[in-house]
Amino acid sequence: MIEVRGYRAEDVPAMVAAWNEVVRDGVAFPQVDELSLEEGAAFFAEQTYCGVAALDGVVCGMYILHPNNIGRCGHLGNASYAVSSEARGHGLGKALVADSLAQAKAHGFRVMQFNAVVASNTGARHLYEKLGVVQLGTITGGFRMPSGNLPPYVLRPASYEDVQTVVRRVRTNQAVVLNFRHTNIDIAKRVLDFCYGLSFGIDGEISELGDRVFAVLPHGITLSQSDIDKLVADGEIIR
Repeated sequence: MIEVRGYRAEDVPAMVAAWNEVVRDGVAFPQVDELSLEEGAAFFAEQTYCGVAALDGVVCGMYILHPNNIGRCGHLGNASYAVSSEARGHGLGKALVADSLAQAKAHGFRVMQFNAVVASNTGARHLYEKLGVVQLGTITGGFRMPSGNLPPYVLRPASYEDVQTVVRRVRTNQAVVLNFRHTNIDIAKRVLDFCYGLSFGIDGEISELGDRVFAVLPHGITLSQSDIDKLVADGEIIR
């Protein structure tokens, strides 16, 4: 059973643990320094609102809600979410985001704006889209992974024109993961043929990751095990 509620002082250790785990992973939060219990207590207290998600009575996830800016932009809200790895896959993320949207409205925010949704964080992106969030743009190279490389960009081609996205990403030395599971077979063949030619021309590599999933790798770029594990966890690779 999932319960989402406002946080209490006794929740801080579990909130700090979930937050720090995401910071350590280095693939979703911009922060690089973990919080101590004292820092966490002060940090959460200064937010507009903090919510926690408990699974069968145990707090395993949390979010913070605050203004995205000041003054004339103070009506724009922003939130960050963290769920402990052992509790993922049970719907806590969806429950936290849904609650944050309700709390944002209750606290007078007219719009929610998410500033740093990493392109490779497909689980979060798909969840936001299901809840009505619209993507306004992408900043190429806007997030630095622990390895120093850009995170792999996941693309589900819908037409042959999507090869232009592959070209743009590869030119910035970013790996592109192609998920063809829902792509028309003729389009998939044309896109993959193009990518083999592109890869040959840049001395790159095409790697088959799973059922109808391929990676276009620029020269010298590889996918780490954590990249692969995240693609599996997000359902991009089925094993």
